[in-house]
Amino acid sequence: MRDRKVVMLARRLIHQTGAGHVKWTAAVEENEFLVSFPESSVSISQPEHDRYRFSIYNDMGTRVYSVEPLMEDMSTPVLWGDLRKLYELAQLSALNADEILDDLLVRLGGVS
Repeated sequence: MRDRKVVMLARRLIHQTGAGHVKWTAAVEENEFLVSFPESSVSISQPEHDRYRFSIYNDMGTRVYSVEPLMEDMSTPVLWGDLRKLYELAQLSALNADEILDDLLVRLGGVS
């Protein structure tokens, strides 16, 4: 049951991040990104190549749940793929990639 909720949460974050409704920030740890809500926060990190860690924290900053599926684990391929996509979107959001690309396009002759 919990894994299903985590998949649902990851997919909602993917959708909301992709739509620009959720803004991620770079966390203290390298390759980790964080989004905060009033009473909780979520982080996505890539501790090693092809590994993703998805963590949920309470309002005190205590980790209450964490999952780190392995790509080779066939029981979690959907979750692994979702976390990979979420990591990519969180990284782009935190690093302001779209704004930088837009700025570069404008400077080099307009947005197409």
